[in-house]
Amino acid sequence: MIVRKFASDTAKSKQKYITDIVTNITTHKCSCASTVQHVGARGFITDRWATQLYEMIAVALDAPRSEQPVAHWMLSWQPGEAPSSEQVEDAVSVLLEELELSDHQAIYALRTKDQHYYLLLAVNRAHAVTGSVVKPNGGFDIEAGHKAIAKIAHQQGWAAETHARYAVN
Repeated sequence: MIVRKFASDTAKSKQKYITDIVTNITTHKCSCASTVQHVGARGFITDRWATQLYEMIAVALDAPRSEQPVAHWMLSWQPGEAPSSEQVEDAVSVLLEELELSDHQAIYALRTKDQHYYLLLAVNRAHAVTGSVVKPNGGFDIEAGHKAIAKIAHQQGWAAETHARYAVN
């Protein structure tokens, strides 16, 4: 497995940035010619996608000192590995736990292209109740992401990358 955090686009307004990444994550029509296999969301009052988007935007706008409180992540499985919906939910739980964002808003989708599975996530670092913005792992969120994929690969039996930063013994 690999993990990637996409750079935030601070040139866009929070509303435009969040709308763009969430739409890209969840839409079945994407320029990347991939198909959505599983969609999920956590930390929302509502269970409707369109309302969750506006809820995420509202929470982000309530964090004026953070340029872009919503982070965009990707987890990718090796070719030939096909996670189930339950494994995707578990992977999201492990990643959010390592990022110290378990009780924050997240919208995610498992996609596949040419038998290659990857999970895209939008995670709001601003807490919906307290409004505080979390710096995952003290600002070392990429390291937390690498720890998460080591745990996920170990728990779910996926092959580890050749030069993985972390391994579970």
